[in-house]
Amino acid sequence: MNTATKAIPALAVLGLAMFATPANAQLFPFQNTDPNVVRCESVESREVRCQVPLGKTAAFVEQHSQSPCTAGSTYFINRDAIVVTRGCRASFRLSDASVLGDATLRAEVRAALATALSTRVRADNGFSSMPSIVIDSERERPLANGQVGYDGVARVLRSNSLWRTVAFNSVYDLRTRAIVGLDYGTPTADPGTGSGTTETGLRRTQLRTRVDTALETMLYSEYRNSRTNPHFELLTDIARVVSTNETAYSGTGRINVDGSNWLPVTFEGTYDWRAEAFRNLTYKLSTPGGGTADSTAPMDEYVEATLERALAEEVRRQKGGGNVQVVVNRRHGVNRTSGAVRYTGKFGYSWNDGDWLTRGFEAEVNPSGQQVRSVRIWRPEGSY
Repeated sequence: MNTATKAIPALAVLGLAMFATPANAQLFPFQNTDPNVVRCESVESREVRCQVPLGKTAAFVEQHSQSPCTAGSTYFINRDAIVVTRGCRASFRLSDASVLGDATLRAEVRAALATALSTRVRADNGFSSMPSIVIDSERERPLANGQVGYDGVARVLRSNSLWRTVAFNSVYDLRTRAIVGLDYGTPTADPGTGSGTTETGLRRTQLRTRVDTALETMLYSEYRNSRTNPHFELLTDIARVVSTNETAYSGTGRINVDGSNWLPVTFEGTYDWRAEAFRNLTYKLSTPGGGTADSTAPMDEYVEATLERALAEEVRRQKGGGNVQVVVNRRHGVNRTSGAVRYTGKFGYSWNDGDWLTRGFEAEVNPSGQQVRSVRIWRPEGSY
């Protein structure tokens, strides 16, 4: 379901609900101010099942019927559906959720992975009995067609003693509720990458898992009002030992914050093994060639579009509304600091189809270039 669907009158919702079967009832937005608030209604006391989109969770907001809406009695919120009955009509809020965010589902995936990995290890090594599996670190990533990538590091035990530590990559199917793809390997030392000492393959695998989680947490904080779950995918990485408890970690990847476009980024930070957390972790939008954008490079098209939207909104605010057209001059200055990028330059605008005017601007943009945090406009000397 697309939660951006145009709101429809409540009577239309009622009419559709009357003909919807428990298997195919739909959720409909009913407030223009918040398209994530939807209704599910039991008409003529019948049970109605409203499907919750994959990657979303639902929460009760408000009762709209004379019949009571009581959790566990006349309405139920399950992982994949809302069920209402006995005349309960209510609104619910949809929000983004970790694909395996439900503790019961995560335990189910762990159990399925342990069984599959134990079976594979036994078959590959000709063991007479099934080894035990202990998962030390894990990460998840949404895939297409209702599947989830589930990767991490696990210990393989035989007779309660460590036999080997392995890195695993698997695919879990949310519909069949089974592991449908599995690969594993014994971590080995990575080749040298310059000065310092590189991490072992095992710790490198752990870093890859943890930077994925840390960067997606940063993105979620920046885009917490977005209707999509931001994602980060690692492409290349370099890990260098700084001290007994610290590892310098950097590389390239890509992020998706709007559900469709992937943007290239570079990242760097220091991982503290004692605190089990990153310190000074930052990311920057990079050019298609992999370098970091600067004032000598053309402005990225995503940054340009973001700036034009923000500048048009600021002009509209200053003018008290109206139709505004904006074009940004791609010759610009840029100053990068931790967690932000500051652009300065000139732009032209037309208000209500009037003459085009030139103005200067200064804007602070987040590292991905898709969110303007602040913007200031001024009149350059000699302009009108």
